[in-house]
Amino acid sequence: VGGKLRDHIEGTGQFVDWDWTYNQGNYAGAALEMYLDSGDPAELSRAVAAVDWAVANLTSSGTFLFEGVDDTGGFKAILTRNIRAL
Repeated sequence: VGGKLRDHIEGTGQFVDWDWTYNQGNYAGAALEMYLDSGDPAELSRAVAAVDWAVANLTSSGTFLFEGVDDTGGFKAILTRNIRAL
């Protein structure tokens, strides 16, 4: 909704709304590739919406928020790579 991606659905059918740059970045990259393959402008709009949501909700003064330790630094790399591609 509005560019926000849900993290997953539990076995019970419950949606889980964890906000990660990883989710936004992977979706933005996939939608961009769909656009490049199909030329469908709706796919480009989806990619931009995912990035716009991430920037509006997962940053403070333009800097992506801390998401934890271990592999979470790589989460931002996925999103920033796809921002650059857009």
